[in-house]
Amino acid sequence: MKKHFCMRNIFIVVLLFAAMATSGQSRQEKTLVIIDSLKIAESMSFVYSLQIDELKALTSGEDSIRLLELEKKFLPDSVAYTISTVFNDIFSEEEINVLFDFVQSTAFAKLMISGRLSAAITEKYQGYQNELDLINENSFIPADTVAAINTFQPIPVNRKNGFYEVVDYKLYEYPQDVTLGKKPALTFDYIEEALKEYSMGSNQPEITIRLNKEGAQKFYELTKKNIGRPIAIVVDKYIVSMPTVQTEIPNGRISISGQFTEEETDRLIKQLREE
Repeated sequence: MKKHFCMRNIFIVVLLFAAMATSGQSRQEKTLVIIDSLKIAESMSFVYSLQIDELKALTSGEDSIRLLELEKKFLPDSVAYTISTVFNDIFSEEEINVLFDFVQSTAFAKLMISGRLSAAITEKYQGYQNELDLINENSFIPADTVAAINTFQPIPVNRKNGFYEVVDYKLYEYPQDVTLGKKPALTFDYIEEALKEYSMGSNQPEITIRLNKEGAQKFYELTKKNIGRPIAIVVDKYIVSMPTVQTEIPNGRISISGQFTEEETDRLIKQLREE
């Protein structure tokens, strides 16, 4: 009996210490834990750092100095502090405590961290996805073609030649704003052949690219990851095409269509071949 009583006392003491540790944290400390758990500051800092890296090569003078000042504002710790003031404006003390407890719970880990929920939902809908893929394969648009936006105009960008993931974009506003990954997902070194062909519908010149085996695998992974999103093709520091991926492309064959003139098409093909 004494043993059970002693163990119960120890358990109560442990709970009390845990409660004291939690209650001892200030509202600001709890808010920063919430922000860190939700990866809000980390994500914002990453997106802005990409934009700043692109602008560094394009600015000078006072703009360059101002850019360095802004860069400090977008460091993760600085972003987290700024966001914490927004939390203070929106959430009450009680709500902060609720959020704080939630982000440390097993439920939050299952929801946001472990990937179990996402994997289970994907598995549940896999049958439907297979049906959609089959319909897509039977549709009019060939699986090895990525349709470009006809009105797309080349966009200057401080990136090397290659195929890029598009982190963020605003194509339909002026000026056009596109943020690319820091490195190409696929360089032109994997191109085996680049040819000029003509669209059957409009007789417009198009570029057909055939990748080698390793390049085909890389492009398959790139397109599979970005279905429904655009990828950017950069040539000579310009995004020359930003097609939307309709489906994953497994065979390493790419068709770039757009409003290219004969001269533009020939120039692009030459640059693709020279890599």
